[in-house]
Amino acid sequence: MVAAIEKHDGKAFDTIYESIYGGDIWRARWSLWYFTCEMNSDDIVIVPRDGGFTVCKLKGVPLLSARRNEIDIGWEWEAETLVRYCSPRESYATTALLGRMKCRQTTININGLAGDVESALQRYRDEKPFSLPTELAAKCHELLDSNGSSDHFERLLLDYFGRLGAKTEILPKNYGGKVGDCDVAVSAGGGRDWILPLKCCWHGYC
Repeated sequence: MVAAIEKHDGKAFDTIYESIYGGDIWRARWSLWYFTCEMNSDDIVIVPRDGGFTVCKLKGVPLLSARRNEIDIGWEWEAETLVRYCSPRESYATTALLGRMKCRQTTININGLAGDVESALQRYRDEKPFSLPTELAAKCHELLDSNGSSDHFERLLLDYFGRLGAKTEILPKNYGGKVGDCDVAVSAGGGRDWILPLKCCWHGYC
């Protein structure tokens, strides 16, 4: 088996693997083959961990482990740790990468997710974990910047407080009963009668 791996002889590898393990775990051979014959120096490796993941870069070539008779390790790679522990994984990894981290195989090829891995690394470097409220707020801000107006902003506040259960009203510009120069009036009842006058500002101009 050692000779087959060192020569990257797939046919001999399959024959020897089947003679040792039979057909019961035949598909599991790919984990060993990928680890020893498909991975290369400078490859980036994702190691799933409880709640997070570690990112490493391979160095050199795979070597037969000197500890193979002590622990269940046959081959080893020298690796440089790029990210020791990135957590929670949902805040950095894409849906596709998260799915691969749940795979039960020991080793899998995720070359097709190279962009997802780089995206996770960039989020970690920039200290910008994914947050749905933050992402949505940024998109809303972008949308308002490109298409918004003071009227749109007033309507946004009206809808927001309305969904919270308050009674809302956009006041006419020449309404005589306004408090100061407020644009939106928000009121609530249920034993807690109050009115909140709001002044809507857009792009810093009121």
